Amino acid sequence: MGQFVTPRPQPDDVRTHPALGNFRSCTCGMASDFKFEVFKKASDNALLKHFENQGIRQIDWMEPPESAMHEPPENTVAIVIDLERERSAAVRVYPKGQGEPVGMVGSNYHGHMVIVPWNPDWEFRVTGSLRVCYAVVAQD
Repeated sequence: MGQFVTPRPQPDDVRTHPALGNFRSCTCGMASDFKFEVFKKASDNALLKHFENQGIRQIDWMEPPESAMHEPPENTVAIVIDLERERSAAVRVYPKGQGEPVGMVGSNYHGHMVIVPWNPDWEFRVTGSLRVCYAVVAQD
């Protein structure tokens, strides 16, 4: 079993987005393609502005039940994780139907939001109480 690595962003990893403000890009987990962006809490309008070039028109938050596997809709480009509430909450991401996680976002980012660009071959499991939204490309 692999070991999760806590990302240690270098100063040049910190960037500014017009809608979200300062954020940092991270790679964390056992798979090199598990990357995410960490930023301070943002409004739904700021998230929509962040995703506007990808055809995202709506942000719908949910609180996924613990322990069950969750599979975002087929046209999901990212999931947004709100880690503001519970310090011990986490999301573990797995390849569909396999037991070893590719990555995790958890208590290291308490008080922040995290955007995980989504791979359609993944599913996730939640521990604790947190909010998640799927950035789904609108079907015309």
